[in-house]
Amino acid sequence: MFQLTLFRHGKAVREHEAPGDHDRALVERGWREVEEAARWLHGWGVLPTRVLVSDALRTQQTWAAVQGVWAGPDAPTVDHRPDLYLAEPEEIWAQVLAEQTTQSLLVIGHNPGLHQLALWLMAEGGSADDLATRHLREGLPTSGAVVFEAAPDTTRLHPAAFRLKAFCAPRV
Repeated sequence: MFQLTLFRHGKAVREHEAPGDHDRALVERGWREVEEAARWLHGWGVLPTRVLVSDALRTQQTWAAVQGVWAGPDAPTVDHRPDLYLAEPEEIWAQVLAEQTTQSLLVIGHNPGLHQLALWLMAEGGSADDLATRHLREGLPTSGAVVFEAAPDTTRLHPAAFRLKAFCAPRV
């Protein structure tokens, strides 16, 4: 089983409050909500073996806030990726495919790319018409995370193999 978790960074300062978009830091609420989301994910059995993190300040701080949830002898390996900064869904998907030999991949990034990828995987793989699915169709808010599982074939992951396992977001 291959597990893919898409995790949007926490709430950050507004663009005019930072030198540039890439340098936007988490606000207090952002720190608190990403920690809450990480504990929720851990409770759902998300134990990433590999983490890909955009190099933007808000995503780096998101990882800093949540890494303790997965600390210990089985802590995941982490790769900080400049090309995940505001990446399109196709770019994120290409990076997922490059990591398909791992058991559980956590991607910390940005919208709209993460949300668009989640919607694409739901459309290709199908999903139940439940409350989580309806909320995810509305958006992937800051500190929101979506977990997919797929049984990979012998050569390559296919979008149709993914099924929505869980969705969490603050105040949803």
